[in-house]
Amino acid sequence: FGTIPLGRSIAKRAIIDRCYVIGRLLVALTYIIQEANVSRQLITLINVSREDVSRIQAWLKDDEVADSWFGRYAYGDPAHLGYHPTELIAASDETWDRTFKNPEHRISSIYTAEGDHIGEVHIAVEESLYDGQLSILIGRKDLWHHGYGTSALRATLEMAFKVLGLARIWVDVPEYNVAARNMFRHMGFVHEGTLRKSRPHHGSRFDSVVMGMCVPLSTRDRIKLIFGLLSFRRHTALMTGFKHGTWTN
Repeated sequence: FGTIPLGRSIAKRAIIDRCYVIGRLLVALTYIIQEANVSRQLITLINVSREDVSRIQAWLKDDEVADSWFGRYAYGDPAHLGYHPTELIAASDETWDRTFKNPEHRISSIYTAEGDHIGEVHIAVEESLYDGQLSILIGRKDLWHHGYGTSALRATLEMAFKVLGLARIWVDVPEYNVAARNMFRHMGFVHEGTLRKSRPHHGSRFDSVVMGMCVPLSTRDRIKLIFGLLSFRRHTALMTGFKHGTWTN
């Protein structure tokens, strides 16, 4: 392969490093844009009302909606973490407050910018571990695949990491809900494990996928890390080059 004189190799490394900087800055810029999008949400998260619970109950009567949420219990009713919609609609104010002011279950309604109720988010918080299980329901099927789920996910992550101070968020998604798995993967969740045959669905049992996200670096820390890695790469390259006097190609 031969060798490359020191001067030429340093110039070559400088070009490579510039390309590396540009590439990493583009990645950082992507994150900055994503964070900026949080302030331009398609949705807003607000406190749950009794009318919202009535709509949740109606939406979950649709098998397709129920299957995209938590499916059904063995006795046939739609599954719902945190509360039973049928029971809570007529519950006392004390029971209502106990449900929606529970620090271990952070539940919010999803409303569009136009003021329409379209779904619900829920974080089941494990305070001792500083993590939480996240679930998102868009009950309006006519609004599926229009970005509302992603927008709700961004807002919920903002709440989980910056308001609640959690260190990790995870989801349990049935393997047949490909759209949800792709959404979480796009937002940075990684596959952490598989629960075998954990979800009953249309007379069969299916695996579910556990995906998680740890608290992300801030934009400033991300850029500092990029330039720190770059400085280390340049220092290592120069020390290696000066030691040998040539670069092996």
